[in-house]
Amino acid sequence: MGTDSERGRSADSLRGLYWDTAPAKTDPVIRTLKELAGPGQVMFGTDFPYIRPGLAPDAREYLTTMAELGDDEHRAVLGGNAQRLSPKLGASSSGVC
Repeated sequence: MGTDSERGRSADSLRGLYWDTAPAKTDPVIRTLKELAGPGQVMFGTDFPYIRPGLAPDAREYLTTMAELGDDEHRAVLGGNAQRLSPKLGASSSGVC
């Protein structure tokens, strides 16, 4: 299975990845992403195209109001992190999805 130090290194490497919220529309999942990777590594995602109309707006609304994230974290997840990762996005949008 590996030693504790090997598992620690693996967990540390996950903090360098970016995570999207497409399959993560619940408080426990967002809390885990926030603790595992940090709010600066989490971005709003939808897995478009999808069959159910309204899925993306519903997910965005849920993320906007969830208590797991503070105001700055909401802004980061809903657009700020994507702009930081790809600055050209900032030139054509307001900063929040």
